[in-house]
Amino acid sequence: MSQDLVMENLCQGICEDSMEVLNWNWDEHFQTVLSQFSKNEKDKVMDIVSNHFNSTYDHQSISSASDTAQMSVRDLGGLREGQMFFFQELEDGRNLFGAWWPWGNDQTISIRIGFSLGSANNELNSKLKNLFGIQ
Repeated sequence: MSQDLVMENLCQGICEDSMEVLNWNWDEHFQTVLSQFSKNEKDKVMDIVSNHFNSTYDHQSISSASDTAQMSVRDLGGLREGQMFFFQELEDGRNLFGAWWPWGNDQTISIRIGFSLGSANNELNSKLKNLFGIQ
């Protein structure tokens, strides 16, 4: 299976599975797709996201991740307690991640999905936007 197809299947799967729960937008700062949701949807969204990535880390387990995943976490500012990092290394050097960030208000959680900084570019970001239905 081509790596483009792996990436497309992962993104389409998340988008389709989350259709009733999440609304996706573009986060210009991190160059990712972004959705914010209530902590009441936490378990449902966690199931959706974790089912589509092959690796999941928290602030304690990230040290066991690949160097590439650890570098991606550092690029995002690290992981704090309660935050999760989902990761999918593709054979062609591109890496998809999901960043799970609870807010300080204890009511809202954000999930961002994007390419690691080393593999992100305008073409891939455009493809990511299209896969999540963002104009």
